[in-house]
Amino acid sequence: MRKKGKPVIECNKCRRILSAKPKWKKSGDIEYYYLECVHCKAIYVISATDTALRQSIKHFKEMNISTEKESQEAKELLKANIERSREIKEQYPLKSN
Repeated sequence: MRKKGKPVIECNKCRRILSAKPKWKKSGDIEYYYLECVHCKAIYVISATDTALRQSIKHFKEMNISTEKESQEAKELLKANIERSREIKEQYPLKSN
């Protein structure tokens, strides 16, 4: 039974319910947040970041958005950060243990 407000995440391989608590792992300069199926050990990467991307995310969080121009700059930075995270996930896939 699903609790109100709690997402249900199902493993694509074995169809078991995954824990909604992400794990963290660092491999060299790359930091991963991911979910892992306790039954079949399938890994689902939520995010992958390198030092430059983490600095860009920090800059995004600290942006003062009070004008339309600043809002547009923030949207562009967010889009670039998301794309960079996707590139890192593809370039440095996280393997199961």
